[in-house]
Amino acid sequence: MLTLFSQLCDLTASLHATGIVHHDLRPQILMLDEEERMKLIDMGLTASDQQEDPIIAAGLGPQGDLLYMAPELIQGKRGDPRSDIYGIGLLLYFAATGTLPFSREKQSPQKWLQQKEQINSPANYRAGIPVALERVILKAIASDIKTRYQWVEDLWEDLDRAGKQL
Repeated sequence: MLTLFSQLCDLTASLHATGIVHHDLRPQILMLDEEERMKLIDMGLTASDQQEDPIIAAGLGPQGDLLYMAPELIQGKRGDPRSDIYGIGLLLYFAATGTLPFSREKQSPQKWLQQKEQINSPANYRAGIPVALERVILKAIASDIKTRYQWVEDLWEDLDRAGKQL
């Protein structure tokens, strides 16, 4: 699992270093090639900090899968790399527990925001998750963007440390 998340963090950090935010990290857009290298196969909602964001410019509401979407994206705010960190955190949550922390049923953006503010601990879904891993996951998916990891590299460092305790 750590090898895959190392690759995902590297891919995401590379995007961020060039001013690109993906905005739509979810399992369906990740693929492993024959050498088990991770690839992003859908860049449809990415935006560059060098150009006007086409989603915002068009006045469109949230785009993407609300299930994996960071709270600020649901509110129509785009362009912040911490939104991708939220996506990585949800993927970590899913990898560690086999489920996501909220219902998959269709609901309004407002209801999604409420659910994303009340995340259940991963330990509620799978006993024995190491505390260090749980801390990394919960910080990555913090509803408040200011308490979330600020850099994907920091997320990876903590995840790598937590992995060494497994």
